[in-house]
Amino acid sequence: MRPWPPRLRYLDQALEVNRVAGNRWGEAWTLASRGKALCDRGQLDAARAHWREALAIFDQLGDPRSAEIRSYLNHAP
Repeated sequence: MRPWPPRLRYLDQALEVNRVAGNRWGEAWTLASRGKALCDRGQLDAARAHWREALAIFDQLGDPRSAEIRSYLNHAP
């Protein structure tokens, strides 16, 4: 497997920081961003898993970004 590009390394770090801080919105946003990055790399199963996690959190928070994440899940290749 190819090494993680800087984008994914930074998102990994952001995800850890948001989880430790208890920042659920930041966690969801980072998961969604990670999903996009993984999709760009052709790792669709991993992307979908991250989007599902993000969607669950956004739904819990009542955040309208849920619709965007649902769109990713419904239209990903």
